Amino acid sequence: MRRIVFSLLFVSACQLQANPGLDPCPTGAAPQWQDVQPFFENYCHRCHHSGIAGDQRGGAPILSNFDNAKMVDDAVTRIYWRSAHGRHSMPPAPPSPTAAERKLLGDYLSCRFEALQNGEPNPPRQPKQGTLPR
Repeated sequence: MRRIVFSLLFVSACQLQANPGLDPCPTGAAPQWQDVQPFFENYCHRCHHSGIAGDQRGGAPILSNFDNAKMVDDAVTRIYWRSAHGRHSMPPAPPSPTAAERKLLGDYLSCRFEALQNGEPNPPRQPKQGTLPR
């Protein structure tokens, strides 16, 4: 009996991880890191940046940093549920993002979640102007 209960709990946990309830990635061109990077710079980095320490972090956990796209990938669902598509628990104090900024963030995070689920380990790299991708 204990094995059955454990198996059911394990399967349920796997299903929650596989589908955390994010909206689907919108059709068309998916938002890219450079589209949402200003969101993180304007609203998140005042607490969630590796260069911020101690009381300046406003209570943010020391390892909860969103310096770059990889760090954001590591927290896609957490950021989505606190800051995107009408969710307003972050940032906790003004200035606050507009509804349009939150929607763009949500679209980016939904698309990144799907890409990560499909095995894409890192955000697509954007070639610098005048260079060719290798």
